[in-house]
Amino acid sequence: MGAKTLSEFRTDLTTYALTNRDDLTTAQLTAFVNNAYIDFTTRNQFWGLKVPQSFDFPELKTTDTTRSTVANSAYITAPADALTISHIWDSTNDKKLSNISLGEYVKKTGRATTASYGDPTKWVRYGTRIYFYPTPDATNALTIYYRKRPAEMSADADVTAIDAMWDEPIQLLCGIKAMMRFKMYELAEEERKEWLEMMSGKFGFYAKEERDRKTFFEPDPAYADWDRGYK
Repeated sequence: MGAKTLSEFRTDLTTYALTNRDDLTTAQLTAFVNNAYIDFTTRNQFWGLKVPQSFDFPELKTTDTTRSTVANSAYITAPADALTISHIWDSTNDKKLSNISLGEYVKKTGRATTASYGDPTKWVRYGTRIYFYPTPDATNALTIYYRKRPAEMSADADVTAIDAMWDEPIQLLCGIKAMMRFKMYELAEEERKEWLEMMSGKFGFYAKEERDRKTFFEPDPAYADWDRGYK
């Protein structure tokens, strides 16, 4: 079975969740679907259930290689769809820049002194900008590694940017949100319980890779000396 299209999301919403609502426009139904989709891919807590840090979407991790530092300018504009930035690589000098806090950046001296400009070694994101220290004195090519906010679906044939295995949770979440909007509280509560149960079994899916990496580097228990630690 292939990925569910926006049109199919809307149809399922009216067929299973809003069976008594035939007055909703296509635009309204699309808004319900996109609200659930964006919430699902950007939130880290639902009704008290906190999403584990390891729960992630590989399809939303991307890079931007089109940006460069600007000589004599302390900042550049961050990618418009960047939800979180994990790393910045200075391709010109073949080195990784260190991420610092805004407080650390503000305390740095020489940020406005031309004589102190040079190749940046640190960065911090503030609002829609990425600030560098030292202030760049040349154009250095950058690679920005980040987690993006997916674009909303608009055309009937559009599908989500993540794996089709998440279509069912998104569909159910969409129905719950619609039920809450129209004060169908009892039914929404039953669906919410089903959604939480469904998700509790999926949260560990991507964590398998992390566990594999940890297991590879952990000492084998067979070599443990319980009196003096590992040999």
